[in-house]
Amino acid sequence: MIFMKLWGYLGSKTQVFSAIFLVFLTGSCSKIGDYATERADKAAYGIIEQKQIKALGKAGEFTIDDTPDPATERLLSEAPRLDMAGNAYTTPTYTISLSDALALAVANNRDYKAQRESLYAQALSLTEVRRDYAPLFSGSVSAGVTRTEQGDDVEWFGSRGFSLGVSKLLATGGRITMDFSHSFVRYFTHDPMPGASNSLSAALSQPLLRGAGSLVALEGLRQAERSMIYSVRSFRRFQQSFVINVVSRYYDLLGSQDELRNAQNNYKTAVDNWKKLKKLSEGGKVSNIEVDQGRQKALQAEAGLSRSRRSYGRRLDEFKIFLGVPVDLDFGPDPRELDIVASRGLMKPDMTLKQAIEIAQAERLDMKTSLDQLEDSERGLKIALRNFLPDLNFDYNFSTSTGDDKDRVKLDFENHTNQGNLSLGLPFDWALRRNRYRHAQISLQQNRRSLDEFKEQLILEVRDAWRELEEARIAYRIQLESVRLAERRVEMASLFLQSGRATARDLLEAEDELLASRNALTQALVSHTIQRLGFWNTIERLEIDERGIWEEEAKK
Repeated sequence: MIFMKLWGYLGSKTQVFSAIFLVFLTGSCSKIGDYATERADKAAYGIIEQKQIKALGKAGEFTIDDTPDPATERLLSEAPRLDMAGNAYTTPTYTISLSDALALAVANNRDYKAQRESLYAQALSLTEVRRDYAPLFSGSVSAGVTRTEQGDDVEWFGSRGFSLGVSKLLATGGRITMDFSHSFVRYFTHDPMPGASNSLSAALSQPLLRGAGSLVALEGLRQAERSMIYSVRSFRRFQQSFVINVVSRYYDLLGSQDELRNAQNNYKTAVDNWKKLKKLSEGGKVSNIEVDQGRQKALQAEAGLSRSRRSYGRRLDEFKIFLGVPVDLDFGPDPRELDIVASRGLMKPDMTLKQAIEIAQAERLDMKTSLDQLEDSERGLKIALRNFLPDLNFDYNFSTSTGDDKDRVKLDFENHTNQGNLSLGLPFDWALRRNRYRHAQISLQQNRRSLDEFKEQLILEVRDAWRELEEARIAYRIQLESVRLAERRVEMASLFLQSGRATARDLLEAEDELLASRNALTQALVSHTIQRLGFWNTIERLEIDERGIWEEEAKK
């Protein structure tokens, strides 16, 4: 009979909580995890979008999910696989464009993923800081059974209850809390004697001097919000530098590929020249020594070709690892990309050096962050100064409780207690406050010096980028003329050799010079392109999209 009463008591009063508990037990943990991930993503991505708009003027696509990228899917499905156990050199049968390389790197590069995840993690941390400044709700539900025994006298009674509470940190530095609790006890033996109690309490704690005001109270939230903006700017600078790194590696690989092609042509030419010398030797036009020189040149060219193959193969494997794709995929850069670079010509900035410096000082994201961090130090000094104030706090408490012989939620506000208290704490031990203030002063001075140095370094960086770009332009023009002269020298040496007016050594030296000039021309073209991108990045004019494709503000 007792157990039937107990079951009816607990079952009728806690059926809602029991249902929730059963759903939790029988539900899928993976679904709970999916829901938690969805909510976390919504909060973090929302913060990142907000800060992107504030820091960059616009929001860009951002995700840390490993979603399939079209360029990656296309590469994995179309590029053949290599036998990694084989040692033979193979020419890549599948090529990727620069835009595909950028998309692959953005989607798969491990360092890039880590940087995105770091920004995402900071956004999640900001949600925790925001939570501390939002209303914090709490609640609990309890139910239990008690059995007491005194000799032959046995009593059973059950109890249940719940409590609700809320706490809020105020912008004034105070905190307000409110708690309500309800409990009910019922005996199942002897006299039922049901009883319920309800209580409500509210409290306000407000500092009036030290710790009062939004300057101090909201500093934690304020600094967390500003730090998130700094991280968005930093990630943007990383993206821009990352794009330049990808482009540099891609063109460097193309340069290595071009050197390999030149080495192949040089070997073929060396063999042809050796064969020509042998024929001329048979006619008595050249000596056997010159034939041996031709043979030696062919052997040197063959060794150079082998070194170029090894160097290109290693660079290609390293590039695949950098992109984050399997090394056994048989692909390489598209040689036509060099033609595209050549067709663009030598683009130069549409501004003077003075204008470039002014643009960098106004637009560089890290410059803006340095200026903002100086404001943080100035604000920190003000907070440290206010820390010298004495602790003057006002506390107020309100409470009321009601007893009832029925299971009712009921409050009697006629019976309540009000309590107010004003306390003053004198700062006799102020060593810690003194030290914090002095540290804040030093930090402000250091940030001012750092900002001054940053401004000077930025000017130097722009001037160096300008000079390097101009040097690259001159080098490219010189190499164009050098290739033209080397080609003419090879042509003339070949004709003179036929007529006996030149030696085999003259032709071989001319071929060497032509090979070196062609390699240098490719390097000059690639160097100018990289220097140009670096210059735009230096003055914060390198615009990139989510796939890493860039836009340049320039004119020929």
